Amino acid sequence: MNYIWDVALKAQKQGVSFEDIIFYPARPVTPYTEVAFSDINQRELADPIVEVNAMYRFNIIFKSLLDTEYEDDAELKEALFDVLMHYLALLDLRQGFCRWEYYQQFFKRDFYDGKFGTRHKELFDSDDRQHSKYFSAYLVAQYQAGSSLIYLRAVIKALYPRSIVYLNTDKKLELLIYIGKKETLKLRRQVEYLCDAFIPFEYTVHLFWDKHFGIIGIDETMVPDEIIVF
Repeated sequence: MNYIWDVALKAQKQGVSFEDIIFYPARPVTPYTEVAFSDINQRELADPIVEVNAMYRFNIIFKSLLDTEYEDDAELKEALFDVLMHYLALLDLRQGFCRWEYYQQFFKRDFYDGKFGTRHKELFDSDDRQHSKYFSAYLVAQYQAGSSLIYLRAVIKALYPRSIVYLNTDKKLELLIYIGKKETLKLRRQVEYLCDAFIPFEYTVHLFWDKHFGIIGIDETMVPDEIIVF
């Protein structure tokens, strides 16, 4: 972790609230890194107090605040330093964001604030970054492009890697979805929620869990005791 944005990402990954991190001016200052850990190879946050060399990138902001010739109001300076570093770290994380990514962030916030109802928050963990990333991305795409089974297939595949989505060519409004995981009540409710979000009302949906339905001519789906008849 060489930068303050590294610290923000690591805190999120470890389940540590970013607000609980305390940024403190490094003493002494090293000219080679921004985050001043005693071990330059440190990969985990072991202490909420993180020493930062503010002169590494932000000299123009902190050169007066950290002037060593003026030691008055030390506590106020430390508090102000912490607030500014939190702001700069979050600003770092948003560098390069496009409008699409901002839309995704707004969706994720609204999901867990309950603005789309309580089902989303009940069924998906708020700290599951992979789920949040895929679900919000494909939902934004659907809002912009209109309903499409492509987005359903993409989000199902992203969240359940062994899954396969079939469109019944005999009945053009029928979907067969193989999840590739053993059925549980929570898993069923998750998949049904995704179907509600991405599938048009007129489609009929059949769900298959850890056993695939048999397809004549495809040996992998015709193994006795490992298939389900449909």
